[in-house]
Amino acid sequence: QSWYADDSSSAGELEEIKKWWDNICHEGPKYGYHPKASKTVLILKDESLLPKAKMLFGKTDVEITCEGKRHLGAVIGSDNFRSEYVSKKVQRWVEDVKELARIAVDEPQVALSAYTKGISHRWTYIQRTIPDIKEHFQPLEDCIRDVFIPAVIGRCITDFERRIFELPVRFGGLGIPNPVTCCEREFQASQVITENLTNLIYNQEKDLSNFDREDQNSIIKAMKNAKIKENEKKFDEIVALAEVKDKKLKRTLVINKAKGCGAWLTALPIQKYGYVLNKREFRDALCVRYSWKVPDTPYHCGCGEVNSVDHTLKCMKGGYVSMRHNAIRDLNAELQREVCRDVVTEPQLIPLKNEKVNGTQGDRAAPDISSRGMWSTFERTFFDVQVIHPNCPSYLDTPVEKLFERAENRKLSKYNSRIIQVEKGSFTPLIYSTFGGWSKCADSYHKRLAKLISAKRNQEYSKVMSHMRIKIRFAILRSTLVALRGERGKKNGKVTDFSLTSFNLIPSARSYECP
Repeated sequence: QSWYADDSSSAGELEEIKKWWDNICHEGPKYGYHPKASKTVLILKDESLLPKAKMLFGKTDVEITCEGKRHLGAVIGSDNFRSEYVSKKVQRWVEDVKELARIAVDEPQVALSAYTKGISHRWTYIQRTIPDIKEHFQPLEDCIRDVFIPAVIGRCITDFERRIFELPVRFGGLGIPNPVTCCEREFQASQVITENLTNLIYNQEKDLSNFDREDQNSIIKAMKNAKIKENEKKFDEIVALAEVKDKKLKRTLVINKAKGCGAWLTALPIQKYGYVLNKREFRDALCVRYSWKVPDTPYHCGCGEVNSVDHTLKCMKGGYVSMRHNAIRDLNAELQREVCRDVVTEPQLIPLKNEKVNGTQGDRAAPDISSRGMWSTFERTFFDVQVIHPNCPSYLDTPVEKLFERAENRKLSKYNSRIIQVEKGSFTPLIYSTFGGWSKCADSYHKRLAKLISAKRNQEYSKVMSHMRIKIRFAILRSTLVALRGERGKKNGKVTDFSLTSFNLIPSARSYECP
């Protein structure tokens, strides 16, 4: 027998099960447990046992069946009953996904979050508890591939793109796994993880101290590592295919694998934290993530160059590069004010007189931020921010890590000598990419900042770090999206400025006028 709260079950010979049932009915009420025969089911493995079962349980209201019955969210019974049960479940899930797809047309971010955080977990339990059912999930996969994902991204997808989206967000995907390929893995993982507990129940052990929690935790850790290796293998296969299909896509996938790049996809769309994107912003963000062409944008930029995602993110016209820089600068200053003192944006360095220093020597030289208490209590630390776009044509042959290293070295060459010798402080360059990753120095800085904030607020370091990654990622993302569609054109010189127009003096047009 086994129990889960007030749900009990027993397996064995009919005579033994009858004794168990009579004992439950007799002893249960003494402890406030009143079994109901009308809610009890006797499942027979063989129809030949039916007459004997009716003889033993005929005077009770126990339901007798040779097919099967739902039990604790799964199902027990014959193969046909199990198949029918799963098929009906899948059909309902297909309808739910279709309904979510209708929402995704206007609210793709909300729909994707609802799918990954909620609806997709409905079938995970079934997959973990019922074996050999993957063929029943094909209609669900067809609905996800042909209806839901196109509704989210705004167009139909290829088989190769489906393989990309199947990967977790941290591996450059969208976290929409294929339910057909997941079945066997989920069931096998469930069997391995629960083996120790299953043996205790099977042997009817009453001493729970025999349950080895540490062994189970080590098994769970091993299964997680195995899953990560499996995803690594899938990622490498996709990157190898992308090398043939589209080298730029290959580079983009590698960039998206960096920590924090997919934080905007895993964050809940909460308005008060600024994590909500409208449908155009969300789909534009996907275009940037996978280096797709952004639809409905001008062929030429306002500067005269051919327009593209990579051009708009480096074009200086319109001030969007500065906007992106300032957004990250101000956010870092805001985060530092939580735990540091004397936080200043664009602090002027002490003018030079007779000092000999390397790098900048101008009297108005100013890094982006300075504060006290970051690395030590009274030391003044200066920070300078830069956001690079690693997919610029001139960067395509250079690994992202090398780009970060070069940018850090440029900042150090510019400020480090003067700050150490004249300011008697320290300098930390903060280099970010438009995809959301950051450099080694920035990583050390954010870890230190998260540690200080978690200690002050008495909150978990991992949660503080996760929140910080999301805030940084959305700051970069929003400034990037503004740059994609921001106005860069010139005004027509022949048109009178609106503020100078006197409306009662506008003559009525009697004919078309040639310029």
